[in-house]
Amino acid sequence: MGVFFVPVLMQRLVVRQYTERTRVSVERLRDAYRVIRASEERFRSLVQNAPGVVAVVDPSGAFHYASAPDLEGEGPIEEGGPCRMADVVHPDDLPRVLSVIAEAATCPQGEMRLELRMRRADGAWREFEAIVSNLLDNEAVGGIVLNAHDVTERKGLEDQLRYEAFHDALTGLPNRVLFTDRLGQAVARAKRSQQGLGVLFLDLDRFKYINDSLGHEVGDDLLREIGRRMPEAARSADTVARFGGDEFVVLVEDIGSVGEAVSVADRILTAIREPVALHGRSHVVTASIGIAFGMGSRDGQDLIKEADAALYRAKARGRARYAIFDDSRDHYPVDRLDLESDLHQALQRDELRVFYQPEMDLQSGRVCGFEALVRWAHPRRGLISPADFIPLAEVSGEIVPIGQWVLEEACRQATAWQGVLGDDPLSMSVNLSAPEFREPDLLIRVAETIERWDLPAGRLRLELTESVLMDDDPALHALLANLKQLGVQMAIDDFGTGYSSLSYLKRMPVDALKIDRSFVADLGRDPRQASIIEAVVRMARALGMVVIAEGIEEREQLSFLTRVGCESGQGFLFARPLAAAAIPEAVRALNRGQLSKAG
Repeated sequence: MGVFFVPVLMQRLVVRQYTERTRVSVERLRDAYRVIRASEERFRSLVQNAPGVVAVVDPSGAFHYASAPDLEGEGPIEEGGPCRMADVVHPDDLPRVLSVIAEAATCPQGEMRLELRMRRADGAWREFEAIVSNLLDNEAVGGIVLNAHDVTERKGLEDQLRYEAFHDALTGLPNRVLFTDRLGQAVARAKRSQQGLGVLFLDLDRFKYINDSLGHEVGDDLLREIGRRMPEAARSADTVARFGGDEFVVLVEDIGSVGEAVSVADRILTAIREPVALHGRSHVVTASIGIAFGMGSRDGQDLIKEADAALYRAKARGRARYAIFDDSRDHYPVDRLDLESDLHQALQRDELRVFYQPEMDLQSGRVCGFEALVRWAHPRRGLISPADFIPLAEVSGEIVPIGQWVLEEACRQATAWQGVLGDDPLSMSVNLSAPEFREPDLLIRVAETIERWDLPAGRLRLELTESVLMDDDPALHALLANLKQLGVQMAIDDFGTGYSSLSYLKRMPVDALKIDRSFVADLGRDPRQASIIEAVVRMARALGMVVIAEGIEEREQLSFLTRVGCESGQGFLFARPLAAAAIPEAVRALNRGQLSKAG
């Protein structure tokens, strides 16, 4: 009995231990399964709540999983995903998308960027930017991950800003920037082909009389009509541009003689002479044209100057005609040369003045700063606006000493006003031109100036144009970074009139965007302008920038800008640019809420 009992006990003990081990193994498997399930749920929740489209595909592009929560259930990819990339990706983009996925599959742990279009359930195409990541070796994923964000609205805004940068807002014609670019390309082609090209410079006769007698709105209607007629009269390959005011320029390419340019000018003059209805009455408008012609060796800017000079002779001969540039008789406008000569002496003669336009905090209704604006008190011509002499100063090189003088005067005045205009920390904005940013000692001059006048660096705001930012120069990046480190604020002036990639703005040390007055002026007349301003305000807020609106002249404009969250603004509704002596009274009036009584 004893001998038999021991083996039985041993067998039962072995069975019990085996059963216990099996039970523990099953429990461990269940625990592992629960962990895996929880991990999958977390992954699914993360993907479903992530912004944009998240998809897992194999190297051939077949979907394993996809989600599109940002499209509110209307996206191209339902839960579980379609089986083919071709179902959702635009056919023009599909080969490139599949190529990038295949390339990503060969780069473990690598990331690639991709732009593509995908289709919504309603058939509309949307633009996306995607990051493609190789997670084939990740057991939890086991595929190529596409994380795509919808950038349709941003792309649309960029396209709109690009269009605004190169086209005249009133007529829709190419502006000076686009014309200059096309002229440069045409000159290069002419040099290769030894073909001729012509430039026609057109000015409407007695346009000022129409503006003054019938009003600017009627004048704008006339300019729009002229902008419609001129391209119809010109050849289809010609570029018709508006330079501003009533000045239009035409580029005539691939011509063998000046006679072909004359034919275009004749057709344009005939088209313009056709009666036009203005203010309920029929009017006959005429124009004068200056023509310059050159073969492949000519410089484009010289052709513009020669056409401008010929225009003066056409007007002197009685208007409503054209004149061809003649080197023996035509000269660049004497008025312009005289002005350039006088400008050289303006600083020495103490003829420059700085005026200050108040900037308002649109939320509090109080003055928050000033913009320093230079004027030229010419002894014979009176007060000349910067639009009439700053371009001359940039060409002649006088802009650098003038800019330094304005910076010095503005900082001196800002310090003098400390405490006098109240306790609010008021900023002082100073415009800097592209030539000034190329000066090697700009940083030192700014630092020395604010130190000399004991002005806190944060109170000085330097304004630069988008054209300066477009020069993607490492030295410029370093200069802006050093100015920012100094504590000086940086703002982009006239935002929207040049072109800066919105993604490029993210890398620039900029504190503020100043919306150009042309956008504000069209509020209420063009609903697109309101949409653009709202988009700019949202974008600036996302980038940590403030928005300043220029050219506020109506209460309706102020109401809209305040409603969309624009932080500050300036314009004639508050005050015109004022002499320093008039500022204290103007600030007191504005802070009491007395709009348009401050200047």
